[in-house]
Amino acid sequence: MSYFGIFEFRKSNKIPGQTVLPGIPAPLEALKPPGEPRPGPLLQRFVDNRDGTITELKTNLMWIKNGWRLDFVSAVTWPEALKKCNAFRLGGYGNWRLSGVEEWRSLIDTGNQAPALVEPNPFENIIVHMPYWTRTEFAGGSEVPLTPGISVRAYTVMLYSGNIIHQKKTDRAFILPVRSIP
Repeated sequence: MSYFGIFEFRKSNKIPGQTVLPGIPAPLEALKPPGEPRPGPLLQRFVDNRDGTITELKTNLMWIKNGWRLDFVSAVTWPEALKKCNAFRLGGYGNWRLSGVEEWRSLIDTGNQAPALVEPNPFENIIVHMPYWTRTEFAGGSEVPLTPGISVRAYTVMLYSGNIIHQKKTDRAFILPVRSIP
C-alpha cells in the first residue's frame, strides 16, 4: 500500500481559550514569551500562537503551523525556497528562513511514520510524500570543504519516515519556514 497525500492533524484536547497544544498540561507560567523566566519545570513543548505559527519552547524556534499554505502550495527549487522565505510575512514577523538540518532533527521522531514528527505534533497539513528543504548545503562528503553557494545539492527531510537526504538544488521540495526567537 502506498500513500500519496497530505496528512492532516485536527485532533485537540485543548480547553476553549487555552493556547497550549495537546499533551501534558503546562502551568500558565510556562506560556510566558521566550526569554522571560519560567518558574518550575517546563512540561509543555509547543505553544500555538493562534496566528498560524507554533513556538517550540525547547529550541526557541517559531514554525509555521500549516505545512501546505497557499504561500507554499507547490514544491520549488532550493533558490526559489530561499527567496520565498525571505519575502514571507506571518504573525507580524518578516525574518523567516529555511530551517537547518539540526533544527529539523529537533522535530523528527523516526519511531513515528507519516509523519515522523515528535508528539504532541502541533502541525497541520504536513506533506509526507515529498521532501521539505533545509538551508543546509551538501558538501559531497566530509573530506570536501563547503564554500557557501557553491554546492549543487542541499539536504531535505522526508517526513514520511524522518529520513534526511540530499538532492540537487534544481529539484523540487516543499517549504516549512522557521524563525529564531531572540
